[in-house]
Amino acid sequence: MHVVYWIHNDKETDINTEGYIGVSGNFSKRLAAHKSGYGNKFVKNNLISNSNSTIIEIIFEGEEQACYDIEFKLRSNTNIGWNISEGGSKPPSPKGNKQRALKASSKLKGRKITWGDKISKARKGKSNSPESIKKAVDTRKANGYIPWNKGKQTGPQSLETVKKRSVAMKGKNSRKVLTPLGKFNSITEAAAAHNLKTQTIHARISKYKMEGYSYVE
Repeated sequence: MHVVYWIHNDKETDINTEGYIGVSGNFSKRLAAHKSGYGNKFVKNNLISNSNSTIIEIIFEGEEQACYDIEFKLRSNTNIGWNISEGGSKPPSPKGNKQRALKASSKLKGRKITWGDKISKARKGKSNSPESIKKAVDTRKANGYIPWNKGKQTGPQSLETVKKRSVAMKGKNSRKVLTPLGKFNSITEAAAAHNLKTQTIHARISKYKMEGYSYVE
């Protein structure tokens, strides 16, 4: 038996636009995971820092698919309330958001991804103001974000290392691949359809040997 739950503060009353909606088959375990920081940082911060004003409600109990259907109705898009991802599926499975992935795939298939080039061109010669940088840092701190490399010291890469990495990756992102969502003309296209990084697609094929993922010669 699964449940649909709503976590929000005492001033939030609109379940459609405020707070966090989630689905779980083991609610106590999922709640403990939220408090430990696994997943959504807004939920963790409110459960720990604002525990006196945070309300936890189970709004529905039933079969798994029925719960995900309700979650999708309440969070049918990204960035609603405290939710970052859209509801209706079990994260982080690559099959979870299959409808969204297939939609992205149909739009991208057969054409080269140039988003990075467009962003780079638009930002060329520009820099963030000290005020905007400080605001971003303060927001991350408030949300409990801790950089993975905080306190670590790394030296500059040698030209030899840069050259080796460049040679190693040359042409790899243009390789055709097969995933559970179908055949793609490039790693970049597959990554966009799955909403993942290209490195993750490579890792699923070559490192983790995940079923359904392979290069197409």
